[in-house]
Amino acid sequence: MSEDQGSHQEQPQVAGDQKPAEGDFLRKAAEAMVTASDAIKSGAGDAKTAAAKVYPATQRIFSKSVYATCYYLSYGVVFSSLLVAGLVPKQTPIYFGFVDGAAAANDSIKKMTSQRAAAKANTQKASLEVNGMSAAAAPA
Repeated sequence: MSEDQGSHQEQPQVAGDQKPAEGDFLRKAAEAMVTASDAIKSGAGDAKTAAAKVYPATQRIFSKSVYATCYYLSYGVVFSSLLVAGLVPKQTPIYFGFVDGAAAANDSIKKMTSQRAAAKANTQKASLEVNGMSAAAAPA
């Protein structure tokens, strides 16, 4: 083996002032940016999918919690009222107070329900009148 062969290493060809790895670096950086963009898009899609799965379960849990709270609250109120009413002797002022109070509460509920229905009907009627007036006032 001669001295020329052992100490001779190939030097990369350089065109002008451009460094040999600069073109590769830009290409690799562009590929990395595309890969990162794809990963972000994929991650966003995965997040949407996970949220779509979690939302119904969360809604179901919340709904059941609200239902249970209202159920046990009304059960407690009604049960305790009926228990006390059942312990009161019949044909006494306390008994008639419970009966009259229950009837008044029932009448109040009926009145509130009819007022709510009337208000809804008036709102719908007013909405139709506004739409009719705007349609008539619009240029042909």
